[in-house]
Amino acid sequence: MHIKRATSSDFAQLIIVWEHSVRATHDFLPEKMIATLRPLILKNYLPNIDVYMSVDEHNNGFVE
Repeated sequence: MHIKRATSSDFAQLIIVWEHSVRATHDFLPEKMIATLRPLILKNYLPNIDVYMSVDEHNNGFVE
């Protein structure tokens, strides 16, 4: 396992992790808010910040 800097090709996987995390920890957020935030994070935030992710080369790549 190693840490790598995420690229735009990783964002689809990262938004899945984000959504699972939000649903597990922010049960007070209505579905409409999650749906509103998802495209903002995917299109506006992730491309404009440094994001690092854990990669497991023995388990076909990405680690959730």
